[in-house]
Amino acid sequence: AVACCQQAGIQVVMVTGDHPLTAKSIAQQVGIILPDAGVTNLSEKDEEAGGIVITGPEVDDMTDADWKFVLSKKQVVFARTLPTQKQNIVKHFQAAGHVVAVTGDGVNDSPALKAADVGIAMGSGSDVAKDAADMILTDDNFASIVKGVEEGRLIFDNLKKSIHYVLTSNIPAVYPYILNIVAGIPLALTTIMILCVDLGTDMMPAIAFAYEPAEADIMKRKPRKPTDRLVSKQNVFLAYCFHGNFEAVGAFVGFFFAMWTFGFHVGDIFEQRNGIFWDSEFDHNGVAVCQKWHNPETGNVEACAPLDKRIEALHVAQSAHFVATVLGQVGNGVLSKTRVLSTFTHWYSTGGNTVLSIAFIEEILLCATLVYVPGINGIFGFRPMQWYHWWPGIPSAIFCVLFDEWRKWMVRSYPNSCIAWSTNY
Repeated sequence: AVACCQQAGIQVVMVTGDHPLTAKSIAQQVGIILPDAGVTNLSEKDEEAGGIVITGPEVDDMTDADWKFVLSKKQVVFARTLPTQKQNIVKHFQAAGHVVAVTGDGVNDSPALKAADVGIAMGSGSDVAKDAADMILTDDNFASIVKGVEEGRLIFDNLKKSIHYVLTSNIPAVYPYILNIVAGIPLALTTIMILCVDLGTDMMPAIAFAYEPAEADIMKRKPRKPTDRLVSKQNVFLAYCFHGNFEAVGAFVGFFFAMWTFGFHVGDIFEQRNGIFWDSEFDHNGVAVCQKWHNPETGNVEACAPLDKRIEALHVAQSAHFVATVLGQVGNGVLSKTRVLSTFTHWYSTGGNTVLSIAFIEEILLCATLVYVPGINGIFGFRPMQWYHWWPGIPSAIFCVLFDEWRKWMVRSYPNSCIAWSTNY
């Protein structure tokens, strides 16, 4: 358990009332001081030594320079300490920027338990220690603390993954309104369709990330900074500038492809800018809205497409945009299973997340229900579409996954690169 803590970047320090030689021997036995590490003290101050043993009386007389020397060591033992000295030790570690957890079972430990960021009392300990602590370790097993750290890291990881998954779909949802206003194209996704994504298809996968197994390196990372946030700048940047845009491209390819199959070409749509009045017979000045149309039945180019053809084409194209967004979210969900490690390696080593896999199936089935089931599709503004209207969302989903595999490889291989510091959330 001690070795696991050290591997996870957690420094384990012994603070005891025992004799220095006894404390040193026990620390070496449990791995707090490594067998091949030299051990020094405040009298010698050997810079090459990996460990140090300090006595309680020395703690009272330590200067700032002494504390700086002690805190530079990773293997530290305090022996013959009194309750006030234990509390003083905790405060000095906190002043150096450490988040301190203290374990103890006796009355003498209560001041340190109270001063620590996390006080952990043993279940078999005194009532005074339990009252001073923040939590009680009922099995008196130090390994349970390590397991708790791992579980806490897993929860924080999975919350970040779920947030990233939800953030990404905002981009293909907001671009239709921007392009409708700026470029004058028809609205590619209505408000109620956006709600179908946010409150419908995205809901189950976002919850299912709570069941994602821990990544293999979860206890090999350094502790996160206290200032680290769930919605970090890196998380937002990756979701909005990369994955969200990839999804949006696939969604708009689906939208314009569907419009093209109805005879409305992309160039004509952008050139005539009839988007705001696409489903109206007249504009706000009472002038008839005419949209150039390549009649699929006759092959002729007509100056004014019939209103019912425009409306039908728009609803099918909006459905195609919606479907491509959902398929992109499936790809986004796959890549969000890990933050740094390869998704496929993680999937193979852990056996996958069955709940998330079921959520993906539910997501696609709900999408198909909204588009194809009569009555339901009419309520939400969808229309049944041909099978080939589904394909634009598939390449964008695959590209998202492959791009993120490359990004994760870059983060692992070049941890100091701009890709790492800007996207490693």
